Amino acid sequence: MYLKKELQNLRQQLQENDLFLKDELAKRETIIKDEKEKYETMSTELQKMNEKVEESQDLICRNQQLQNSLKEAEQRIMMLMKSNETLEKELEEKKVHEQLLIENPDITSKVEVKVHGNPEQDLENQIQANEIRIQLISVQTTKLKETLNKLRKLTKIRQAALTNA
Repeated sequence: MYLKKELQNLRQQLQENDLFLKDELAKRETIIKDEKEKYETMSTELQKMNEKVEESQDLICRNQQLQNSLKEAEQRIMMLMKSNETLEKELEEKKVHEQLLIENPDITSKVEVKVHGNPEQDLENQIQANEIRIQLISVQTTKLKETLNKLRKLTKIRQAALTNA
């Protein structure tokens, strides 16, 4: 009888332990389920954050490219401005040269020379106009020589082709 009672007590303890363990198991399964949901939520948030980081990095890269393009454009603008200044100076020099040539024509021709009342200045202007003419004639002569050389080469090539034909 004592064993029966002991067995009954053990069965009752076993049932209580079984209920307790089932209860604990249910609680832990709930905790695991909650933790999985938290993990999935955090994982989704992390993925969204990573996408935002990538977008930010893309924007930073694009911004850097735009800044580089802006610097290049600024450099080109500066170069163009310098080139423009140079061309404006050259244009002004050409205008002065043109005016000198107009006011001080070739003295060997029958054109009347304009006198401004200061013979020394008039002679200096005439000298400057003559120097410009000499430069222009020199450039023209160089171009004519180059053209003549090309023409001579072509003539030789044609003669050689006619001879060989």
